[in-house]
Amino acid sequence: HIAINNMEQADQYCQAAVNTGKGSVISYNNRAVMHYILGDLEASLEDLDAASSFGRFQNMVASNLQIVN
Repeated sequence: HIAINNMEQADQYCQAAVNTGKGSVISYNNRAVMHYILGDLEASLEDLDAASSFGRFQNMVASNLQIVN
């Protein structure tokens, strides 16, 4: 939904993916990207920090951290 600029739907899906109790590196990373696009850098960094705690897909997370910072 981010790709087609449907940010309201993207927000709903990203929030649901993280809040299921089974949040993953991918769900936190995706929500971080959404926050970045919306201009909320603090929330983006918080989600990338959470994503980095999973220990998987760290190249992707590190690349996104470079963009946000």
